[in-house]
Amino acid sequence: MRRRLFTFCSVLSLLLCAATAVLWASSYRTFHGFRLPSAQTLTIGSTSGNLTLSWYHPDPRFAIIFHNRAYSYHRFFVGFFSSEWLDPNYSNWLKYPVGTIAEWEFALHDWFLMLLFAVAPMLWAIDGARRRRRTISGFCSTCGYDLRASPDRCPECGAVPEKAMA
Repeated sequence: MRRRLFTFCSVLSLLLCAATAVLWASSYRTFHGFRLPSAQTLTIGSTSGNLTLSWYHPDPRFAIIFHNRAYSYHRFFVGFFSSEWLDPNYSNWLKYPVGTIAEWEFALHDWFLMLLFAVAPMLWAIDGARRRRRTISGFCSTCGYDLRASPDRCPECGAVPEKAMA
C-alpha cells in the first residue's frame, strides 16, 4: 500500500514537474495568471521565469502612517519577496481609501519548483532500479536478504520472490 501511494505521488510530482517546465519556457513570452473567484485581491501568475503569488492587504490604519519607504524588495536564492504601497488608481479600483493598500508579492523561480517536483520521481526510479538489481542477482526485492539458500520464500521478511511465484 505504501509503495502504491509513493508511486502515485511520484507520478503526480512528475506531471507537476513537466507542467512547470512548460510554464517556465512560455513565461518569458507571455504572462499566465488568474485571480481566484472568491478573492478579488489574490492573484497567481507566472512571468519571466517566476511563479508569483500577489495579494493586496487593505487596512484603514495605514492612512495615518507616514510612508517613508514606498517599496521593499528582498531577494533570496530561490525567489523574492516584495511589498509596495499602491497608488490612488488601485485604491479606487479596489474601493478602499487612498493610501491604505499595500501589495505583497512572493515569488519562486520556476527552475527551483522543477527541481523540487523532480525529487520524488528520481527516488522512485532509484528504488525501482535497486529492486530490479536485487531480484536479478538472487536477493529479496523487499529487504535485500540473500535467497540462494531458500529461493521459495524470504526467511527475513516472508516475501515470496517473483521467480517462485511463477
